[in-house]
Amino acid sequence: MIQHIKNHAANVLTSANLFCGCMALHYVSQGLFNHVMALVIVAGVFDFFDGYVARALKSTSNIGKDLDSLADMVTFGVVPAYALYKIMDYNQAMQSSTNYEAVYDVAPVAFILAVFSAIRLANFNNDARQATGFIGVPTPANCLFIIALATLYHNNTSAIAPFLHNNYVITGLVLLTSSWLLWELPLLALKFKTYDWATNKYKYILVLLCALSIATLGILGVAVAMVIYVVLSIISTLNNNQKI
Repeated sequence: MIQHIKNHAANVLTSANLFCGCMALHYVSQGLFNHVMALVIVAGVFDFFDGYVARALKSTSNIGKDLDSLADMVTFGVVPAYALYKIMDYNQAMQSSTNYEAVYDVAPVAFILAVFSAIRLANFNNDARQATGFIGVPTPANCLFIIALATLYHNNTSAIAPFLHNNYVITGLVLLTSSWLLWELPLLALKFKTYDWATNKYKYILVLLCALSIATLGILGVAVAMVIYVVLSIISTLNNNQKI
């Protein structure tokens, strides 16, 4: 019985991630992006700990790995793509009602993000280089960035919100966030073999700056944290290359 629990503990967390993703899809359809944001964060916690639990209990398996990818595809691939689709669809409706003229339906462009997320997850599963770090932006971070922007759009409380009412801007966002998933650029991962400062200084700086960003800027800070993550990762890579 105990062994059975150990074997499936990580899968329970992965399934909880998937459930949160499905609920997030429901709330995207309702336009309740604050709920979506909360569910994506909770799903991210489940996603972080399922791998940790699997390693700690020595219960890693191919089924668990596949289930994790499927859950991540829904939560961190389909959810942000659908959120951008809903925003673009709403923008089109507003433009049509204001201008009283036909508006081209460009909203489905948003689902390019879902396709690239699937490719990103497949690459991750088959790329030995990503055992201790990431090559390209990970899907959970990408999802948080997009949902943070979607929440700002919905709440209309940030200076950047008006820009998101332009579907050209959203299309650019789709292309950017899709492409950086597949960047051949090493990015930081919060995985530790040791905890000394010299080895992990960029990881500690990342955690500190992201925490300060979110604490001071709220939801906008989540989006800013993504920019910090990419920039700090580039600095870390350049610094490591200089040492070599």
